[in-house]
This record gives sequence, C-alpha cells and structure tokens, in this order.
Amino acid sequence: MRFHLAKATLFSFLFAAGLTAQAGVTQTFSAAGNDAAAIQGTVDQFRSVLGTNNAAGAPAASGRREINWDGVPAQFLDPLPPDFFNKNSTRGLVMSTTGSRFKVSGDQGTASFRFADVTDQGWGPTELGTFSPQKLFAPMGSNATDITFFVPGTAQPANVTAFGAVFSDVDLSDSSWMELYDPLGRKISSVPVPAAGVAALGVSFVGVVTDEPVARVRLVSGNAPLDSRCFSSSSDAVALDDFIYSEPIASRELVLSKGRIRATIEWRSQYNGQSGNAFALPQKDEFGYLYFSDPNNPEVFVKCLDFGSGKAIILVGGVTDFWYKITFKNSRGETLVWEKQSGSLSGYANNNDLSF
Repeated sequence: MRFHLAKATLFSFLFAAGLTAQAGVTQTFSAAGNDAAAIQGTVDQFRSVLGTNNAAGAPAASGRREINWDGVPAQFLDPLPPDFFNKNSTRGLVMSTTGSRFKVSGDQGTASFRFADVTDQGWGPTELGTFSPQKLFAPMGSNATDITFFVPGTAQPANVTAFGAVFSDVDLSDSSWMELYDPLGRKISSVPVPAAGVAALGVSFVGVVTDEPVARVRLVSGNAPLDSRCFSSSSDAVALDDFIYSEPIASRELVLSKGRIRATIEWRSQYNGQSGNAFALPQKDEFGYLYFSDPNNPEVFVKCLDFGSGKAIILVGGVTDFWYKITFKNSRGETLVWEKQSGSLSGYANNNDLSF
C-alpha cells in the first residue's frame, strides 16, 4: 500500500450519535461435578451454540476451535511456547502469564503425569481430574493465564464471541474465575467457576457467549500457583483442561463512543484492481484506525468527539491514495456515507448538523 503521512485527507462533521449505547447480550454456561460425565452435557450444549469444530488449520468464517493439550509433542510440554496454538497448531490463540512459564503435564507412567513433578508431595495424580485424558495445562509461578486471539496462523489480531474452559480440582467457590475483555480492555463479563463439590478428581466448566467482540480472556485458576510448595486449608491450586472458543475473526467494524458510532470501509486499488473491506483496530473509545491488508500499515484514522446533547464530531484522516468509501452508523441505525476518489489526497470538511 502507498503510505502518505504528510498529506492526510481530513473531513469532519457533526453527527446525531444517539444517546443509548447497546448493551451486550451474554449467555453463561456452568457445570461442575466429580468426573467428566458430570459436565459433558453442558459442554456439548456450549459446543452446539458455537458450531462446527474447525480443529487446526486455515481461517474459517464461523464455527469453533478446541484445545485439549493431548496432542502436544513431548518436546513442547515444558515449557509450552505461548504461541504454540497459533504457530505450531494453528488455532488462533496466544497466551501470556506473569509466572515463569506454561507447562503441559505428561502421560500416565511419566514423572509429570497430572503434574506430580510440581505439586506439593506429588498430590497431582490423586487430586487432579481430566475432562479429556490424559494431559492437563497450567501456568507455573502464577494462577493467571491471559489469552489473546489472532486469525489462525497469522499475526492479524482477531476477536471471538464465545469462550469456555474446563478447570480441574476447584475446591473453593471463590478461588477461580474467567474474565472477558473487549478490544479496548473493558471488562465484558466475569464468571465464577463453581467448585466441583468433591475432595478429589472433580472438574468444572464455565463458558460465555456474547454479542460483543472479545479480544482477551483471563483465566484465574485457583488462588495459588499450581507449583506452590506450601498450602493452607484456604489454598486452592487448580489446573486447566479443554479450551473451547468461537472462530477468531478479524473485525471489519470500528466501534467508537461506547458503541454509538460504527465505521466500515470499502476500498479499491487503482494500481492492481484489488479491493475489499477494511479491518478495524480500535485504540481508545474515541479513536481507532482501519487497515486494508497489513495491521502495521494503517490507512484511515477515525476520531469521534462526543460533546453531549446527542451530537458527535467525527474526524477522518486518510493516508492512502486508494479509492475508499466509509460508512458511519449510529446506535439508531441511521447512516452517513462519504466517498474518497482514487489519487486524491484533498480534504473534505462539513461542520453542518446532519439530521436523520
């Protein structure tokens, strides 16, 4: 793409934004019990909402992805690379933790079976149950796992609309939970993980489906790291099993002003005839950009200034000489369309109140 920083196009207008942001619709799935059978029905219901299992492979338009740890090769068990499930097994998921590393347990007969090599006095095999035998997963030195999403096999940021996880050996009802965040870091949902209700080998599941884009998920597994060496009666060390989530998809809609303004772009190159719909990357609630193919090459910047009284000033700066058409929609469904011709870097300004 041609990138022109010095000659950015700019237009602005007053927009009747609509005062009411649309609240996201969230559906929660939750189950716990003494073995996999106790949560199987709830997990299957969650799967059916998400659609076809796409496994590992090329990006898809819909469906779901799953991770069960059992296919991780021995050389990647400890440490597990944070991007293993986007690079080695392309499922569009990358993890991070404040701990020292990620670890996948070994099969039966190995020293790390159900984390016997890291749990205090080797209690892992007697305490930790599985949903899909035999391997489990956990961060070391931390009880938190942060998950972000990408178009599978690429560096292109993506969002999901559903995420679920199986937790192993949750003893306390307030020790574990799952949090979902939108692309701006705002919390969409926080769901407690139910205690299994048994002393050993119990499993718990929580899943959330929402109509909001989810850019990050945080899993808090227990109130102490699994590899902690000292436990009290109030400590609860927890492992993780299956992850189930909707297909990671790059957003083509830039959402601003708490959902009151949404922008989309159609574009076309006059050089090779390529065309498409731009991808969106919000930066703050009032600002973001759209790109045509490379997330590191922003093409159009959009800023929304909300001065109250249901009015918003929107500023658009283009750093491309391609033809594009930008469409704005407010929370009432009303639209405004502006078209920039190819080869043009001139600005457009309209400070009139546009009524709908």
